[in-house]
Order: sequence, then structure tokens, then C-alpha cells
Amino acid sequence: RPTCAMQAVIKNGTQTEKDNLFKEISNPAAILHLSRSSYGHFIVRALLESTPKKDLTKVLSYFRGKVRHLRSALPLQHS
Repeated sequence: RPTCAMQAVIKNGTQTEKDNLFKEISNPAAILHLSRSSYGHFIVRALLESTPKKDLTKVLSYFRGKVRHLRSALPLQHS
């Protein structure tokens, strides 16, 4: 499954591989598709956790009017 490959890159990939993956999935259509997937929401969670605080509002705006709620287990901690 594609989400398993993405999880492997997030967990074990080089920083370049992670950056490339996030560039590929950092668009509204991809994020919404993954967020609705049984395993894809873990990818979205990793994306949100790694998104710089200044860009987080933009990424979260992709969900406005598209989903009923975000999973409450999503910790949004930024330094």
C-alpha cells in the first residue's frame, strides 16, 4: 500500500526523502484524500507535526468545510 511506503519514508527515510515526500503531498487534494484513509491520516498527522508554525494555518485551512472534525489525538506542539 502506498501509505505503508510513505510511513516507512517518514520513519526511516533521509531528510531529503522526507522533504520530497512532504512536497509531493502538501497540496489540498492529497491531504484531504490521505486524511480520509484508514492509514493515511497518520501521514497527515506527521505532515502537520512537521509543518512550521507559520505555515500551519494554511495547511489546516485545507480542511475547512471538508471534514467534520480533526482527530483529537493530534498534538500540535511547536517550539
